[in-house]
Amino acid sequence: MSNTSSTLEEIGVEIIDGDRGANYPNESEFLNEGYCLFLSAKNVTKNGFRFDDLTFITKNKDDKLSKGKLIRNDIIITSRGTIGNSAFYNKKIPFPNIRINSGMLILRLINENYCHEYIYQLLRSQLFDCQVKNAAYGSAQHQLNVPIVKNLSFNFPCLPQQRKIAQILTTVDNLIEKTETLIAKYESIKQGMMHDLFTRGVDENGQLRPPVDEAPELYKDSELGWIPRNWTAGPLIDFFTLQRGFDITQDQQNEGNIPVISSSGVTSFHSEYMCKGPGVVIGRKGKLGDAYYVEGPYWPHDTSLWVKDFHDNLPKFGSYFLRYLKLERFDAATSVPTLNRNFIHPMNVALPLLAEQKKIVNILECFKRRVIKELDYLSKLTLSKVGLMQDLLTGKVRVKIKKKMS
Repeated sequence: MSNTSSTLEEIGVEIIDGDRGANYPNESEFLNEGYCLFLSAKNVTKNGFRFDDLTFITKNKDDKLSKGKLIRNDIIITSRGTIGNSAFYNKKIPFPNIRINSGMLILRLINENYCHEYIYQLLRSQLFDCQVKNAAYGSAQHQLNVPIVKNLSFNFPCLPQQRKIAQILTTVDNLIEKTETLIAKYESIKQGMMHDLFTRGVDENGQLRPPVDEAPELYKDSELGWIPRNWTAGPLIDFFTLQRGFDITQDQQNEGNIPVISSSGVTSFHSEYMCKGPGVVIGRKGKLGDAYYVEGPYWPHDTSLWVKDFHDNLPKFGSYFLRYLKLERFDAATSVPTLNRNFIHPMNVALPLLAEQKKIVNILECFKRRVIKELDYLSKLTLSKVGLMQDLLTGKVRVKIKKKMS
């Protein structure tokens, strides 16, 4: 690793900003589909591109713009508002034509003695973040400009070492991406499973009950439509009676191990409790609808509703079921999102008997454990990546390059 640093400009990185000219697209010219993807800062995150909520422009409009067109191996960084997010336009990106808006900058390497992937990893490191934090300007909205980015300075090893370091870090990135994809898959399966479990339930063997058109004898008609024959229908208050939580400020709390649960979950701990566990708390004000299960004693905050009476239903089942109901749709339509128990108590629901509730919880807990396992692995990978970047990009740990046999 060289002891002297070089700026991005010195190693041959060209910095290009987006077009701000007269031909800049107006809102009416954006399309859901088109010739050229027109990126905004929302499409570039800390983890690269985000390909949802996309806008496009026609070829004719694209031809009229003078700057901001990407070519393969370009690196993009956000330069206004949320600054410093980056993405790499490599061969895996499926869009052949991309142009950036004026809230981003393109970094284009024109020196073959340096590695695109290595520079991309530098831009995702704390080395980059520290320099950007000190160099950004603007009080209301932080910004980066071309001169600032040109003068960002890093140490660069020889090209083979750059490639090796980039390969190591990219391997970890790929593992992180695969793990995130697997977590999203489990969550998606779980959502679909919850719908089936809370409308069809399971049989005595814990297997999902066949749909009504395959086994109509297992169902009965109700105000909710067809429900399993041994389920009970009625207003929500007959199964889970909700009560508003208890107000308490930070100053009123004493050091302890009793969780204070607000609309966003456990926010602090106190020495006293208002409710014995197990219990379920849902968001009443601000963040609505999320249901939190707690095993022991707890203090439900005034911004929440808690289940005062489970009517002999399983509390953990109640936490899943209340979350499934998406109670946030009953927002009382005030300036601050608010959930009124009087709106949701009358809603008709159908529940299985206790034995079936236990089987349903076991299935959902199995999925939950899988997600927790992958989240733990993701956390370890993320920490490992941070440590590797610090070691490899600063030269604290040197990579070995195999010499080619002559």
